Amino acid sequence: MHTPTNEKNINKLLLFMIVLFPWVFLVFQGLDVLEFGYWVVSFENFFIHPEVMPDIVFGSWLTGFIGAIAEIVFGGLGVVGHRIAFIISLYILIYMIYSLLSPFTTKKRLLYFLLLSEIFVNIETYTLTNYYMLTILFYVWGLLLLYKGLISNKLSLLFAAGVVLGLNFYIRIPNILGLSLIIVIIYYDLITDGIQIKQTLKKSIVFLIGF
Repeated sequence: MHTPTNEKNINKLLLFMIVLFPWVFLVFQGLDVLEFGYWVVSFENFFIHPEVMPDIVFGSWLTGFIGAIAEIVFGGLGVVGHRIAFIISLYILIYMIYSLLSPFTTKKRLLYFLLLSEIFVNIETYTLTNYYMLTILFYVWGLLLLYKGLISNKLSLLFAAGVVLGLNFYIRIPNILGLSLIIVIIYYDLITDGIQIKQTLKKSIVFLIGF
């Protein structure tokens, strides 16, 4: 049985491991020259020679833009610099997931989940700010805004959720499927006060305008 003090110590340890893990196991990890090199070259040429990578510039231009900014800020450090940019993105993602899920579970369980997820991300994904990482980041960001907008009944947050999920389309074109999250608004109204057509329609339209 865990005392409150032990519980706090466990939570602190889990948080410390979440923060430390990427720096120990990620920064100096080996790389896939073809995949990693493709992205880095795309980022390096995004502003100066966009014609070199037309699929990035036109099909995933926001990914290219964010990656190019990371290249400007951290590119002097080479591969390590892009790892650092990825770690920053990972921390932002973890914070948003924590904010989204914390009302539904205990802090300890959530921290365990986040640590395991972080380990999985390290093993199974390309560790730089490409559209795989950014797609997840923008989806979670959009869902967080959508959730907060619904529980607080703030149309401004629903609009912001639409904007973020709309921007995700420019991270990667198939992300237009984020539009289907309008179903969340309908479902939320259904399980809370029951669907009031006028209010549900108003929320949905605001979300769509943002998108």
